[in-house]
Amino acid sequence: MLNLQKIKDLVASKDISALKKYMGENNLVLDKLHHTIVPANKKEIAAKITYLDQTQHIKKIFLNSIFGLLSNDSSRWSDKRIGQSITLTGRCVVRHMSAMANKLLTGKYDYQGETVLYNDTDSVASNTGIETSVGSMTIEELFKKGKLFKNDHGKEYSFNDLIQITQYNNYTHGIQYQNYAAVYRHKVTKKRYVVTTSAGRKVCLTEDHGIMIIDNGNLISKSPAELKIGDKIISAQ
Repeated sequence: MLNLQKIKDLVASKDISALKKYMGENNLVLDKLHHTIVPANKKEIAAKITYLDQTQHIKKIFLNSIFGLLSNDSSRWSDKRIGQSITLTGRCVVRHMSAMANKLLTGKYDYQGETVLYNDTDSVASNTGIETSVGSMTIEELFKKGKLFKNDHGKEYSFNDLIQITQYNNYTHGIQYQNYAAVYRHKVTKKRYVVTTSAGRKVCLTEDHGIMIIDNGNLISKSPAELKIGDKIISAQ
């Protein structure tokens, strides 16, 4: 099994013979142009990635349809509890996938590991305010303060490791500053909602964006359309 940390350790140790042996066992070669270690069969791997991506996309569309059916009040089998369960289960599955991918490459089971760029596809408007370690700013301003490092199918990604953002800690049940994986922007045509808290804070969200709330001591997710007056939303203020 390929272990990225193992490769890093071998490179750092300058043990050429051991490094060559490990590369041979894992079908790796040296890209002399970019001075990096890469798979020998890049075309085969690229074809497999394309196939797996198409497979997951098909399943995603199917599961989204089921979610829509169960969350629609007009549906015969509508049940909001199942819709919430699907949302939370989906988040757990995505985090598990990210953690496993990180484990395969680094040996550490961590959904926020060094090989994980992001694992959430919810969107907010560019003028949405956010609290950071260097002051308040909008998502768009945070994006511009970062370094653009990727452009993938219309999505632009940026990151700044000198800035931290407020995040909810499920263990301490409090808000704290933490590093973020990336900020990305893209055009959307989905319906948008403006959610206003009792403190007067507003956030503009797409219809499929989950809002984290506390319900009877439990942390659950609701879509903007499901929110009711009195729901306790997780917020920095």
